[in-house]
Amino acid sequence: MAFIIWISVILISLYTAAFGWSMWKEKNRLGASVAFALAVIIVLLPKFTVLK
Repeated sequence: MAFIIWISVILISLYTAAFGWSMWKEKNRLGASVAFALAVIIVLLPKFTVLK
């Protein structure tokens, strides 16, 4: 079950990072920085909350 959760988390994080990359190319640096930070948080948060 943990494997399925991690695959889902990684896919969501990659999607969010790709969105940040598209914003970066459009010169929206602040929005891209927040999207990249959110992508990192998406990966780190389950490690400390759901998957103990």
